Amino acid sequence: MTIKVVVFDFDGTIADTHDTFVEIVNRLAKNFGYQPINEEDLARLKNLSSQEIIKQSQVSPVKIPFLLYRVKRELNKQIECLKPFHGWHHCLATLKERGYRLGIITSNTK
Repeated sequence: MTIKVVVFDFDGTIADTHDTFVEIVNRLAKNFGYQPINEEDLARLKNLSSQEIIKQSQVSPVKIPFLLYRVKRELNKQIECLKPFHGWHHCLATLKERGYRLGIITSNTK
């Protein structure tokens, strides 16, 4: 017997967190000593490793865990306002109809 399972990540896969993430990162920029980002910066950063992004950000390595904590905390505060990407309802319904067990993985608290 084969069990068919599909597991999705919540942030950025099911939920459209892009604009909220950028707003949070830019709001925290002054506190953590880096420049706010724009769409051009994001396109460039998507091709870099985490280590390269940290190096280019010029944020002290000591501050990185605190920055990540703040971004996650701020995102969790806005979780109920996030919307799924268009078409997810149909996609999930189709997978369910075809006998897949579905799951969501997230580091969010809600």
